[in-house]
Amino acid sequence: MIRDIARAFPNLRLIACHFGGYHQLDAAEEELLGQNVYLETSWPPSMAALAPERIRSIIDRDGAERVVFGSDWPMADPGAEIASIRRLGLGEEQTAGILGQNFVRLVGGDQ
Repeated sequence: MIRDIARAFPNLRLIACHFGGYHQLDAAEEELLGQNVYLETSWPPSMAALAPERIRSIIDRDGAERVVFGSDWPMADPGAEIASIRRLGLGEEQTAGILGQNFVRLVGGDQ
């Protein structure tokens, strides 16, 4: 459904929470990567529950500039979620983008 919305409204700024699918990462990878959709990083109960190499693969395929940080607070600890992003082993620029700069750019704010 998210893919269809993104295609029907190509100028829409759309953020798909939980990497595009709450506990449906396989479907989200298949349907959303390469679409005009930003992926948000929260993953209940924690992003640490996901294999870092899988998340790096998603980011590599979709582009780090299309990923924005989300903590899923109060369900998860924002500090722990930030630590999970940092443990992915991405470059400084990619990590900084995910942890805030991409969202600022998405909403048209100053960087």
